[in-house]
Amino acid sequence: MTKESSAELTVVIVSDFGHVNGGAAQVAILSGLGLLERRVQTLFVYAIGPLDERLAAGGVARHLPLDDVWSVRNPVRAAMNGIWNTTAATQLAGILAELDRERTIVHFHQWTKAFSPSVIDVALRRGFCSVVSLHDYFFACPNGAYYNYKTAVPCTLRPLSAACLLADCDSRNYAYKLVRAARQTTQRIMLPRHGAMPATIHVSGTARGVLEAHLPKGLRQYVLANPIPMERLDRSPAESNRDHLFVGRLVPEKGCVAFARAARRAGVPAIFAGAGPCEAEIRAANPDARLLGWLPHADIVAAIRSARALVFPSRWYETSGLVCGEALANGIPVLASDRTAAVELVARGVNGDVFDPEDEEVLAALLSRLQSSELVARWSEAAYAKYWAAAPSLESHIGGLLEIYRDLLRPAAA
Repeated sequence: MTKESSAELTVVIVSDFGHVNGGAAQVAILSGLGLLERRVQTLFVYAIGPLDERLAAGGVARHLPLDDVWSVRNPVRAAMNGIWNTTAATQLAGILAELDRERTIVHFHQWTKAFSPSVIDVALRRGFCSVVSLHDYFFACPNGAYYNYKTAVPCTLRPLSAACLLADCDSRNYAYKLVRAARQTTQRIMLPRHGAMPATIHVSGTARGVLEAHLPKGLRQYVLANPIPMERLDRSPAESNRDHLFVGRLVPEKGCVAFARAARRAGVPAIFAGAGPCEAEIRAANPDARLLGWLPHADIVAAIRSARALVFPSRWYETSGLVCGEALANGIPVLASDRTAAVELVARGVNGDVFDPEDEEVLAALLSRLQSSELVARWSEAAYAKYWAAAPSLESHIGGLLEIYRDLLRPAAA
């Protein structure tokens, strides 16, 4: 799709949040800005503010003022909105009524916090070509992670099977699980009514491999990596750094406590950039660990560039691994869990290594191995060269999006 032909396209981006509060919102906002750069008519529809200043300056945002489902005090109304928010559907229908469905793509990035599946339904009901970016597993799995938070192991159950419905696996409690299961069941019943389902964009091949068997047959599926907007700086000499860094929420499924224990066993410095309920457990497991709390992005980049290695020990099937890309872009080797999409970025023994997140001895051995400056220098140089040889830039991401949009609109134009 050329820049000239893309000017005939309209893209409606739907995101619960209008500001960056996580990976999904960041990708939604960046894709909107990137499409505008390509002169694509773009509308950014969001529910929960504040609005990102860059979008506000572009004048393309449409605010549908809705509450975060779990902030609603009335539990019955919260549950109803979470399962099927008719107000959200009505408001989005008003926006879509102004658009030519033959030339419009409705692209959903987030819909579980405020919008609900009703907004996908209304786009299909009105005949709009629709696509959903799967930043998590909510399109099939009730708790969104395909992971049992109570037993701390990845899930092996068929979503919405009897065993799934009986499993107390939610990150909050079983009542939340029941609401989410009701939402999933309603979505499964309602969306196919219109003779077409939304296409899906998996953000990694790893995530597609986890979810594909649980999606409706015949669904149009694509894989497109998330953009990593990185300024190209000189390689950071990781071999001269000491710290081993974890970035993210300090929660059990992220494997942060296991990293703390492994670092203490290996006798290496461990730093945590993030916050969460595991802080006390990390301090108990490794009294020498440094917990920095949440940091501005510029400070996270500085912490990455000061690290000897980034450790990404997640125990769940992470769909992406943006922080791993940020580390590699700066020449910082990565030790990544083999359950995550980071394995698509890390080549064993080349720019880092991959490990079983349940095996702390192996992780400790890898951390000990990294004390060889010769090895770290070799991995650092390879990390930097390999990343920038094919960097997942915003420009390449937008090019991929436009190809997907063209493919989706082709039947309507035939």
